[in-house]
Amino acid sequence: MPISYKEFLEALHTVRKYQQQIKEHHLDITEKLDSISVLATVSRDTNM
Repeated sequence: MPISYKEFLEALHTVRKYQQQIKEHHLDITEKLDSISVLATVSRDTNM
């Protein structure tokens, strides 16, 4: 079932928004992990 060019562009827009959201979430989580490791004196590579 082929999709129209408009549907393709809408899907591409959604994927790009999700990609940006993932980048922001990863940065936020990385910062939180770094701050926790300072307080707990464990490295960020420690399995939890």
